[in-house]
Amino acid sequence: MRNINIVINRKLLIVIVILVLLLGILILIKTRKGGDSISFGRIKKIQSPYEIQRDETVVEFKTKGVDIPTKRAVFKVEEYNTKDFLRFVESYFPIEQKYDFSEAQSFYSQRGIITYNPDEALLYFLADSELRVDMTIRDKDDITIFLSQYFDIQKLKLEEVDTTDYGHEYRGRYQIEDIEYGSPTLGGDAFVVKTDRDGTILEFTLLLIKNENITLFQNMPLSKVEELLSDTKYPKLLKHRDVENRYYTEPSSFNLEEYFVKDIEFTYQFNNVSNGYILPTYILKGEGRLVNEKGEKVWSQTDMYVCAINPSYLTEKPRELESEDEYHDQPFPNPDFTP
Repeated sequence: MRNINIVINRKLLIVIVILVLLLGILILIKTRKGGDSISFGRIKKIQSPYEIQRDETVVEFKTKGVDIPTKRAVFKVEEYNTKDFLRFVESYFPIEQKYDFSEAQSFYSQRGIITYNPDEALLYFLADSELRVDMTIRDKDDITIFLSQYFDIQKLKLEEVDTTDYGHEYRGRYQIEDIEYGSPTLGGDAFVVKTDRDGTILEFTLLLIKNENITLFQNMPLSKVEELLSDTKYPKLLKHRDVENRYYTEPSSFNLEEYFVKDIEFTYQFNNVSNGYILPTYILKGEGRLVNEKGEKVWSQTDMYVCAINPSYLTEKPRELESEDEYHDQPFPNPDFTP
């Protein structure tokens, strides 16, 4: 009887060992071949940065799409660089109180201004005879020194330098790890600095975000932009850079009926403080056909911002009674940032 029990126990032990080995092999195979599906199941959903559109927009691609990885990092901004903002303000104005940075802050001279936009964490500076930055900008290196010295911005990429009627315009993005990021309000960039021909700073706008206040939130799966925009009401942000002059002769509410994509960029964008994330984003540039209630149509030069995250991992952004997105969807004669 004892021998029979020993044989049974040995067989049971062998069966258990085999089952454990098979289970280990299955887990290993699934991890190697379908690792994304396992990790995606543990991902926290986040709110979409944009609202579902009220009206349909048919998107036609005149260019090839961009190659993207299956997933990318999402970053979260933990706090904003209001300390350096105040330090900058203190060089012009006496600071005699504590400021609530959940509200807009403005400091005026005779014709100049320094403002903080709490919704988008943007600083805006307009110079005059009293408000002058004690630094001359003559090249790209000077921009790097300026942002480092005044706002402790250490990593950036200068996108372009444009020659203008008044002098030069420098635009660029901040960098963290292997990504570059900016703000839709600044055309996808993180800073815009305008100077006269002598290099004197006339005005600038920049994101008040430092890398030390950014944390890696999680990796999230992405979707191709063509798949996302096959939904004609897919959440997006529209920025009209230019529009036919006849639009302004009889202004009314226009809807972007058709959009023809000429260029696609995959980058990262910080949309606003209420969202708080730096998100992988497609920036599309192209031409749009706007139509109003009367059926009148005009052409526009339009940028379209689309969050690249797989929509299965996004929750819907609630629609406000008076949607700011829809307000910004309408073209304006002067599309420059106004605080």
